[in-house]
Amino acid sequence: MDDELRRARVPQGAQASFADVRVGVMRIGVGAGRALAQIAVRSPRGEDVLRVDLGDAIDLHGAGMLHVDDVEGEPGTSAGVVTFTFHPA
Repeated sequence: MDDELRRARVPQGAQASFADVRVGVMRIGVGAGRALAQIAVRSPRGEDVLRVDLGDAIDLHGAGMLHVDDVEGEPGTSAGVVTFTFHPA
């Protein structure tokens, strides 16, 4: 398992691995001047689909906490990039 803080910029349609958890950015939407992202979290312990916003913290099935540092979206599309910081358990 990762034992250090880790940052990752993950574009829409891609995924990153944190410990034994895969996090995929499914889509990003922009409305009222802010972007939200829909992500999939998959591990041997489960699978979740979540909507996340800047500043959110997500429990990665006990492997650690994933913080949403930035959500960059493009109005009129589902494209963009989400920046995460992983804090291992």
